[in-house]
Amino acid sequence: MSGLRILAAALAALDLSLGSVVAASPEVYPARPIKVIVPTPAGGPVDVIARLVGNYLTSSIGQPVVIDNRPGAGNTIGSKEAAQAEPDGYTLLYSSASGLVLAPHPAEECRLRSARQL
Repeated sequence: MSGLRILAAALAALDLSLGSVVAASPEVYPARPIKVIVPTPAGGPVDVIARLVGNYLTSSIGQPVVIDNRPGAGNTIGSKEAAQAEPDGYTLLYSSASGLVLAPHPAEECRLRSARQL
């Protein structure tokens, strides 16, 4: 009989430990709105495509996708903001290739090293 009590106690402990694993599991992505930084002015070709993709994603994933235009300095302002954002998947960058290729070459104070920072 004591063997059954030990087995029951072990199963109860296992059940409690599995419950804590489920409670500590990470949130389902996406659990909140997603911000897409577009480093070009609103209404341009990159912005229009980003908004079309954002609308599609909103209907597909069930969370709002917010387009945040951050133009200026040859795309480096918005790109730098995206590179410095928390790496949690809730801040994305939608840019043209020219913005990412030319960004490492301007003045040192606003230089963005695309290959390393994004």
